[in-house]
Amino acid sequence: MTVTIHLPQSVEQAYVSAAQTRGVSVDVLLTDVLVSHVPATGPEQRPELIEEQGIPVLRTGPPLDPSIVSDTLDAIRRERDFSVLGQGLGEHVLRHFGSCAGVPGGTSPSQGLPRTIRTLQAGNR
Repeated sequence: MTVTIHLPQSVEQAYVSAAQTRGVSVDVLLTDVLVSHVPATGPEQRPELIEEQGIPVLRTGPPLDPSIVSDTLDAIRRERDFSVLGQGLGEHVLRHFGSCAGVPGGTSPSQGLPRTIRTLQAGNR
């Protein structure tokens, strides 16, 4: 399909620069932009509450990408660790010792984390 689009000079130049930076033509860049923003077709899906294996599930659309779920869980775990350990000290402990057993150098509360914190606090005085 061929489409003619009239853009302001500044917008056109921005796309030309972006295409040059990526090493592709403006046609390829604009095709990528348009394909990544395809509008939804057909009737909009409405959220529905269904039951799966006896558990209520709210279906709101296609499943999330596993990487989104993993990144979100990692962020929640970091926030939890920082709230338990304290922002400054928590960052230091996590950066240098890991956040859990099984991480090289990592510890768990039952394997000496409180002792590690006391040692770090003594060193900061």
